[in-house]
Amino acid sequence: MLRAVFALASAWPNSLLARGQDSDAGRDTWQRVPDLLAAMRMREGAHVADVGAGGGFITRKLSAAVGPTGRVYAVEIDARIAERLQQHMQDEGLANVEVLRGSATDPGLPAGRLDAIIVVDAYHEFTEHAAMLDAFRRALRRGGRLVICDNASRLPTRDEQVKWHGIAPRLIAEELERAGFRMLSVDEAFTMRGSGRKGLVIAER
Repeated sequence: MLRAVFALASAWPNSLLARGQDSDAGRDTWQRVPDLLAAMRMREGAHVADVGAGGGFITRKLSAAVGPTGRVYAVEIDARIAERLQQHMQDEGLANVEVLRGSATDPGLPAGRLDAIIVVDAYHEFTEHAAMLDAFRRALRRGGRLVICDNASRLPTRDEQVKWHGIAPRLIAEELERAGFRMLSVDEAFTMRGSGRKGLVIAER
């Protein structure tokens, strides 16, 4: 059974390239980054992944949180974005970050080694979400967290939602349950910015 708390209130590369170019000013606050890290149960020495890393905003936060004994896998499927991100990580001396070139069906993460995976503003872009969720389960340790934050849509069908670059948090939860994850919480209005809102779904392997 779906155990969730409901709070009141296509292509991957194009959206992620735009996100990577977005200004980071004030993003810690409106994106509620401390709450995202708390949802991942971040700690020093953890091995984690940022899938759909874009310009690396979340990747940098994870790098600082896990420290020199931890590891961050930053996953991108677009070659240009991955190469640019790799160069930024090298220039900034973030030695605990490894940039991976994933595919639509496989992020390329090491099996059974991750404590948490986060997907921000990218889940609705997955064209093979079932295959990706299977890959996430293989990569996570027992009890590892999967945290998905995405544009919360109220359109009636999944196809319509994805067309307008969003997805209903309840649909994410249903898909995660089908993939074998244990639901922890579903927040349909995790953040509000202007007329837009983002949902947050937290699950456990």
